[in-house]
Amino acid sequence: MRSLEALEQRLGSLGWERYYENRDIVQLHWHDGGVDLIALPRDFARFRSTHITSGDGAFSPGL
Repeated sequence: MRSLEALEQRLGSLGWERYYENRDIVQLHWHDGGVDLIALPRDFARFRSTHITSGDGAFSPGL
């Protein structure tokens, strides 16, 4: 992925929805209301795989 917009579009097609945003981060949650959450830096160049965790804090490499 080359941009936050492209990643958000792809995740949206998989059932993720925008949950919260501020000037530093964008958060997406799974559409079923579960505890899964993705927090992404708004500056996409700073994105690292450690920003993707499951609800229990474990890394979720399948995303």
